[in-house]
Amino acid sequence: MDAQDIQQWKAQLLHRYSGAYASIQFRALRQFFKWRAAEDEPSDLMARLRAPKVTVTAVPVRRPAASTATCGPAPGTRKRTGLSCGSA
Repeated sequence: MDAQDIQQWKAQLLHRYSGAYASIQFRALRQFFKWRAAEDEPSDLMARLRAPKVTVTAVPVRRPAASTATCGPAPGTRKRTGLSCGSA
């Protein structure tokens, strides 16, 4: 295994998964190679490689319309919805 193998693996991760997941996997592999270098292998294959960039993406939040929120029992039931009504 050499640095080129790790770069190809990183490219495959970035193609299939998010940058955040690829970064986590890369950091885990880096820790493994640091441990391995301390145990028996003197060369650290990942010493010169960069971690994948993480792009932050906003997750859309869907908010219900004000007319759909109720304070009484749900239609057709006698149970409370759990929503608070007015001020507490």
